[in-house]
Amino acid sequence: MPVVEWPSLEGCMRITRTIVACVCGLLILVVAALVGSIAFMRSTRRADFTHQRDRIEALASARPDALAPAGPETPGPGAGPAKAGDTPAVDRAVRDDLRLNQIRMVATHNSYHVQSDPLRLFLIGLFEPVWPARLRYSHAPLSEQFDHGVRSVELDVRNQGSRFVIAHVPLVDDRATCPDFLLALREIRLWSERHPDHLPIVVLLELLNDWSFLDPRLRDFDRPALDRLDAEIHDAFPAPELLTPDNVRAGAVTLEAAVVGLGWPRIGEIRGRVMFVMHDNETYRRLFVEGNPTLAGRSLFTCAPSGNPDAAVRVLDDPVADGPTIASLTHTGYLVRTRADADLDIEPAVAQAAVASGAQIVSTDYPPSEPRTDTGYRFSFPGGRMVTARMGP
Repeated sequence: MPVVEWPSLEGCMRITRTIVACVCGLLILVVAALVGSIAFMRSTRRADFTHQRDRIEALASARPDALAPAGPETPGPGAGPAKAGDTPAVDRAVRDDLRLNQIRMVATHNSYHVQSDPLRLFLIGLFEPVWPARLRYSHAPLSEQFDHGVRSVELDVRNQGSRFVIAHVPLVDDRATCPDFLLALREIRLWSERHPDHLPIVVLLELLNDWSFLDPRLRDFDRPALDRLDAEIHDAFPAPELLTPDNVRAGAVTLEAAVVGLGWPRIGEIRGRVMFVMHDNETYRRLFVEGNPTLAGRSLFTCAPSGNPDAAVRVLDDPVADGPTIASLTHTGYLVRTRADADLDIEPAVAQAAVASGAQIVSTDYPPSEPRTDTGYRFSFPGGRMVTARMGP
């Protein structure tokens, strides 16, 4: 029978020290990789803020006639050079006697988004394996989107305590052309000032608090934060440049009574204005309207269910399942946003349903100026139009 020789105590100690050293080395490598990754992601996020500031400074100081490049629906070379103050063709084509809810506009989804780098996509995939494939898209800066006929944009806003920032997911999907909310407002106003006869621009603000543990500075939206957000919009735009709930309510008792009974303002009355809407979030909506259900003096509209005094705008993002509801709401007088595509999943039937629904604001990841690179897919209304009259009554 063979004799088994066990390692000596000294040998066991050597083996133990080797294992401990390997584990410690591995931990050091993991920590170093994590720290390095966080440092890289924070540095690129800081660069986005710098690029935004530089771009806004350039826009503010540029010659006015350099700020209106010809887009797909602007006049061609035979019409002469574009100039600041010229009304883009997409806006000129709309009659002044139509009401806001009688026109339809192409919008962009997550309009600030810049595709994440491979590191970010890898880290996202560790927790949400399906997400990286859904995040491979980027949008041009807001002013360039407006140049090309987009008249509604969506911004994901987060409360960083001392300021509001724009990001899809903190740290791991936070690249943006306009990470600073106040500067985003400045960019929108700069473009609007130089095109005073443009159609109303609808800005949808989705207030987010998910994944906040990835940035310890982030806070939830409480009533003071919501009041501050509303005030920042009011301060960024003089009253004549905003379309507010007071403008729409006019002589009616409530917003809902106004849009259902009196109707939205006519285009000729609200050219050159910007309208801000809080994305569908019942928790934040209830906080925001507490004590002020008619939104008197507010800059923000809400997405309230029918039957509420502040009901005027709705978000129903599935035009296939919600098609009949959308048609009913728009017929009644509501302004509705839906989506032609989602998560980079392109289904012709969905885009067709979005067009057929009659929703006035149809959002896409691929407007005509930003087609999908692999298939060339882009969304617009029939005839390649960015803005058109609404179907139905």
